[in-house]
Amino acid sequence: MKKMDLVIATNNPDKAHHIAGIIGTAFGSGAVAKVIVVGDSYETVRKIEGSYDFGPVVFLNANVGSQVLQRQMGLKATCAQYIFQTDDDVFFSSRDLLTLFAESAPDRYVCPLIYDFDNSQFQGEGFWRAMESSKIRYWAVKFLINLSKDIKEGELLASGRPVPFNGRKKWDEKREFPILFLNSTMIFPRKFVPKYAYFECLGPGFWEDVYCQFSFSRELSGVGVGKIFIATYSHGVTSSSLLVAIRKGLRQYFNLNKVRKKIRGSLFSFICDFILFNLSVFFNLIKIKWK
Repeated sequence: MKKMDLVIATNNPDKAHHIAGIIGTAFGSGAVAKVIVVGDSYETVRKIEGSYDFGPVVFLNANVGSQVLQRQMGLKATCAQYIFQTDDDVFFSSRDLLTLFAESAPDRYVCPLIYDFDNSQFQGEGFWRAMESSKIRYWAVKFLINLSKDIKEGELLASGRPVPFNGRKKWDEKREFPILFLNSTMIFPRKFVPKYAYFECLGPGFWEDVYCQFSFSRELSGVGVGKIFIATYSHGVTSSSLLVAIRKGLRQYFNLNKVRKKIRGSLFSFICDFILFNLSVFFNLIKIKWK
């Protein structure tokens, strides 16, 4: 029977109880051989370590609050045939984990559909759902950001930005798409680790999953990729002040530019992306709608 090791990167000791729940769910599936939790400090590690009482769990301290670098440490501690990596704010059931794992194979990596816990909005869907009802927004994205190419879900724009799936149209379906990215909750064969591309992320982690999975699809011959719509997870939403949101947004663009360079995207598209998406945020703040 195939098994997988679970890698969780965290930088928040207050999530100890939730992480303990993730660990319990993982072992409850019967498919997880070992769990590796990588914290950003000894405080985080100690608090999480005291919150569980089951299964073989390895606790590591990276001394840095970067999911990218923490995952790299965790990956080195894995032994199973497959690796399951996830964030510390993702919720899922044992059944959904087994559904996802059943779709894994030695030549493919898979991810679940993720939606926001508080408002039932699929991850990354807000702007794109609004774009469907706004001709100005749609044409601006198509001609300025994607250089007149069609906008397709599951692909990358010329700026490096991924286009999320409209999960509402495919909620009851299980199918594969010709896609270039998934998300950071992912199951993949351990033999892929040497090709696990990453960069030193500014902030906890933004766009690093796109960077990694683009490398998988380009550098591993014959690799398949699938997004499993029936394995649904929920992603906790955290609120923040305007200043924190602005700082987070700037960090995202710093990292998105690395993705753009990786895919050899357009600098012009990247600049238009920055202007358009930030205009959208501004308009939302002052309650002006794009027509």
